[in-house]
Amino acid sequence: MMKVGLLGGSFDPIHNGHVEMAKEAYRQLGLDEVWFIPTADTPLKQRKLTCYEDRVEMIIRAIAPYRHFYVSRIEEHTDGKNYTIDTIRKLNKMYPDYTFYFEGITSNEVGFFFVLDGNYLDIRKVGYFPNVGTAK
Repeated sequence: MMKVGLLGGSFDPIHNGHVEMAKEAYRQLGLDEVWFIPTADTPLKQRKLTCYEDRVEMIIRAIAPYRHFYVSRIEEHTDGKNYTIDTIRKLNKMYPDYTFYFEGITSNEVGFFFVLDGNYLDIRKVGYFPNVGTAK
């Protein structure tokens, strides 16, 4: 069974903190792959995002040295705002034999990963990582 870490967000722009969190998750959780999932539109930001293709290209360049890191375009053609649970449901239908771990941020200091159980986030936090990309 594949173990895949998911990092979702606007990545506008992607920064070293995103990559460092992915590297730590890959190492600590024994992941097979880490997928970066740029959102087409986010309910969390009021400003206009940089065009999707430019953000994807920035991610591709940032993760190029890491052979187990990929970009997923699963949210590219969503209509309107997209929420995490929508993406989780799509991924579970597409990859029923995969175990997914999804990142979250609790504060400017700490990030964590949840293990996904079916269509829901399992309450168990399975990894903690410094959120090194956030200004203090």
